[in-house]
Amino acid sequence: MREVVSLKAGINIVNFDTLRGRTFLPLLHGFLDTLREGKPETPILIVSPIVCPPHEDHPGPTLLDETKGVVMHLDRPPELMGDCLTLRRTRDLMSGVVSDRRAAGDSNLYYLDGLQLFGPEDVDDLPDLIHPNEAGYIRIGERFVEHAFSAGGPFSDR
Repeated sequence: MREVVSLKAGINIVNFDTLRGRTFLPLLHGFLDTLREGKPETPILIVSPIVCPPHEDHPGPTLLDETKGVVMHLDRPPELMGDCLTLRRTRDLMSGVVSDRRAAGDSNLYYLDGLQLFGPEDVDDLPDLIHPNEAGYIRIGERFVEHAFSAGGPFSDR
């Protein structure tokens, strides 16, 4: 069996409101540079966040509504939104990084939009609006295997 790397990033960055677009991009590039130093030819699949309705178009931090048992976003005035990350923006930035690096010659770097693993049509299996239930995790795993290991997928033997 050959070596492969998959990584999923983004949701906790948005949940905790820890980075902005201007810092997220260089950190992602730096992480990929570090991976490539040790694994120059290994296929790498970057997976963006799955659906999380409170943060698709609103940045973190994530708050818990204890009466309903669901997460929600904190409303802020537009002047405080600045370069904040939403999940939609995070996915766009991640896909752009992968596209740019592939165009620059990294043919073993791939992107998978997390919405293909668990999207808006799956929210019934997201009881707290952030964590899938058992059926949701099974579906994510099945979809990941289908995408990553099927003929022509990034981890297939081609």
